[in-house]
Amino acid sequence: MSPSSRACLTCWGEGEISTENGPDLCPDCQGDGKQPAAHELAERRLRDLEVKLASQEDDDGGEPSDLRWLVHELRAARKALMHIFTVCHDNGDETPVVRDIKFLANDALGLFEKHDL
Repeated sequence: MSPSSRACLTCWGEGEISTENGPDLCPDCQGDGKQPAAHELAERRLRDLEVKLASQEDDDGGEPSDLRWLVHELRAARKALMHIFTVCHDNGDETPVVRDIKFLANDALGLFEKHDL
């Protein structure tokens, strides 16, 4: 399998993995057999963090509240970058500055392959 193929590396493109209880849906590709896009992975990981944080009590260490704040800040930053990317992409004026902003926002968000833009 070539590195450029987008086959899931967890299930090797099969969509399911072997467990003690028999075959199960691949947790990374959700049965699709292909690696999810970077922005999908980021959102999944944020949701997983939120689920784990919801089950933890905020003790004296303050870690769960700090992580909730960090997840919130990351989501806000990604939302702002998505808005910036959309405005640049929808803008009919493709100046070098607009193109650079669009590529930088895309690199941070992982929305498209670089050759797709």
